[in-house]
Amino acid sequence: MFALQIKTTTLARTLAALAACAVTATAASAQVAKQTDQPGAAQMCIMSNYIEETPVIDNRTILVRMNPGRGYKRIELATDCSTMADGRNLAFDTRINRLCVQDTLNAQEDTGHACTISKIVTIDADEAQELMSRRR
Repeated sequence: MFALQIKTTTLARTLAALAACAVTATAASAQVAKQTDQPGAAQMCIMSNYIEETPVIDNRTILVRMNPGRGYKRIELATDCSTMADGRNLAFDTRINRLCVQDTLNAQEDTGHACTISKIVTIDADEAQELMSRRR
Protein backbone atom coordinates (compact mmCIF):
# COMPACT_ATOMS: atom_id res chain seq x y z
CA MET A 1 0.00 0.00 0.00
CA PHE A 2 2.81 2.43 0.86
CA ALA A 3 4.58 1.85 -2.51
CA LEU A 4 1.32 2.49 -4.37
CA GLN A 5 0.91 5.80 -2.52
CA ILE A 6 4.37 6.94 -3.59
CA LYS A 7 3.68 6.07 -7.22
CA THR A 8 0.35 7.89 -7.10
CA THR A 9 2.03 10.98 -5.62
CA THR A 10 4.78 10.83 -8.24
CA LEU A 11 2.19 10.43 -10.99
CA ALA A 12 0.23 13.41 -9.66
CA ARG A 13 3.37 15.57 -9.61
CA THR A 14 4.27 14.48 -13.14
CA LEU A 15 0.78 15.26 -14.41
CA ALA A 16 0.85 18.66 -12.70
CA ALA A 17 4.22 19.43 -14.32
CA LEU A 18 2.90 18.38 -17.74
CA ALA A 19 -0.19 20.55 -17.28
CA ALA A 20 2.00 23.53 -16.37
CA CYS A 21 4.12 22.94 -19.50
CA ALA A 22 0.97 22.75 -21.65
CA VAL A 23 -0.31 26.06 -20.25
CA THR A 24 3.07 27.70 -20.87
CA ALA A 25 3.22 26.35 -24.44
CA THR A 26 -0.32 27.54 -25.15
CA ALA A 27 0.47 31.01 -23.81
CA ALA A 28 3.66 31.13 -25.90
CA SER A 29 1.70 30.11 -29.03
CA ALA A 30 -0.88 32.81 -28.36
CA GLN A 31 1.92 35.38 -27.93
CA VAL A 32 3.51 34.34 -31.25
CA ALA A 33 0.10 34.56 -32.95
CA LYS A 34 -0.40 38.08 -31.57
CA GLN A 35 3.08 39.11 -32.73
CA THR A 36 2.44 37.91 -36.30
CA ASP A 37 -0.82 39.90 -36.31
CA GLN A 38 1.06 43.16 -35.71
CA PRO A 39 1.60 45.34 -38.82
CA GLY A 40 5.07 44.76 -40.24
CA ALA A 41 5.38 41.27 -38.76
CA ALA A 42 6.51 38.59 -41.18
CA GLN A 43 5.27 35.04 -40.91
CA MET A 44 6.05 31.78 -42.61
CA CYS A 45 2.46 30.78 -43.48
CA ILE A 46 -1.16 31.90 -43.53
CA MET A 47 -4.18 29.64 -43.32
CA SER A 48 -5.56 29.32 -46.85
CA ASN A 49 -9.14 28.81 -45.67
CA TYR A 50 -9.03 32.34 -44.15
CA ILE A 51 -8.19 33.99 -47.49
CA GLU A 52 -11.08 36.06 -48.80
CA GLU A 53 -9.56 37.88 -51.76
CA THR A 54 -6.13 38.22 -53.45
CA PRO A 55 -5.92 41.32 -55.63
CA VAL A 56 -2.64 41.52 -57.57
CA ILE A 57 -0.97 44.90 -57.03
CA ASP A 58 1.99 44.59 -59.39
CA ASN A 59 4.47 42.01 -60.75
CA ARG A 60 5.83 41.26 -57.27
CA THR A 61 3.10 42.17 -54.79
CA ILE A 62 -0.23 40.59 -53.88
CA LEU A 63 -2.64 41.93 -51.27
CA VAL A 64 -4.42 39.27 -49.24
CA ARG A 65 -7.68 40.23 -47.62
CA MET A 66 -8.39 37.69 -44.92
CA ASN A 67 -11.88 36.70 -43.72
CA PRO A 68 -13.62 39.52 -41.86
CA GLY A 69 -11.83 40.38 -38.66
CA ARG A 70 -8.58 38.69 -39.69
CA GLY A 71 -6.95 41.70 -41.36
CA TYR A 72 -4.63 41.93 -44.35
CA LYS A 73 -1.37 40.38 -45.52
CA ARG A 74 1.06 41.44 -48.22
CA ILE A 75 2.67 38.66 -50.25
CA GLU A 76 5.96 39.54 -51.88
CA LEU A 77 7.20 37.35 -54.72
CA ALA A 78 10.83 36.34 -55.14
CA THR A 79 11.05 37.62 -58.73
CA ASP A 80 9.00 39.66 -61.17
CA CYS A 81 6.03 37.60 -62.22
CA SER A 82 4.50 39.37 -65.20
CA THR A 83 1.70 36.84 -65.58
CA MET A 84 0.31 37.92 -62.21
CA ALA A 85 -0.28 41.55 -63.07
CA ASP A 86 -2.62 41.15 -66.02
CA GLY A 87 -5.84 40.51 -64.11
CA ARG A 88 -5.75 36.72 -64.08
CA ASN A 89 -7.05 34.85 -61.07
CA LEU A 90 -4.41 33.29 -58.85
CA ALA A 91 -4.23 29.60 -58.12
CA PHE A 92 -2.26 27.76 -55.51
CA ASP A 93 -2.21 24.13 -54.53
CA THR A 94 -1.66 23.14 -50.94
CA ARG A 95 -2.36 19.92 -49.10
CA ILE A 96 -1.92 21.34 -45.61
CA ASN A 97 -4.41 24.24 -45.78
CA ARG A 98 -1.61 26.80 -45.45
CA LEU A 99 0.02 29.12 -47.95
CA CYS A 100 3.67 29.51 -47.01
CA VAL A 101 6.91 31.22 -47.96
CA GLN A 102 8.54 29.19 -50.76
CA ASP A 103 5.13 28.01 -52.08
CA THR A 104 4.30 28.86 -55.66
CA LEU A 105 1.41 30.76 -57.20
CA ASN A 106 0.16 30.41 -60.76
CA ALA A 107 -2.11 32.49 -62.94
CA GLN A 108 -5.06 30.17 -63.58
CA GLU A 109 -4.91 30.46 -67.36
CA ASP A 110 -1.12 30.18 -67.44
CA THR A 111 0.55 27.04 -68.66
CA GLY A 112 3.12 26.19 -66.05
CA HIS A 113 4.68 29.54 -65.12
CA ALA A 114 4.90 29.69 -61.34
CA CYS A 115 6.00 32.46 -59.01
CA THR A 116 7.58 31.77 -55.62
CA ILE A 117 6.48 33.55 -52.44
CA SER A 118 9.44 35.17 -50.71
CA LYS A 119 7.68 36.98 -47.84
CA ILE A 120 4.29 37.22 -46.12
CA VAL A 121 3.80 40.34 -44.00
CA THR A 122 0.89 41.51 -41.85
CA ILE A 123 -0.30 44.98 -42.85
CA ASP A 124 -2.92 47.36 -41.54
CA ALA A 125 -6.00 48.71 -43.35
CA ASP A 126 -4.21 51.94 -44.30
CA GLU A 127 -1.41 50.07 -46.08
CA ALA A 128 -3.98 47.80 -47.75
CA GLN A 129 -5.81 50.88 -49.05
CA GLU A 130 -2.53 52.39 -50.27
CA LEU A 131 -1.66 49.16 -52.10
CA MET A 132 -5.08 49.09 -53.76
CA SER A 133 -4.54 52.67 -54.98
CA ARG A 134 -1.32 51.49 -56.71
CA ARG A 135 -3.02 48.50 -58.32
CA ARG A 136 -2.51 48.20 -62.06
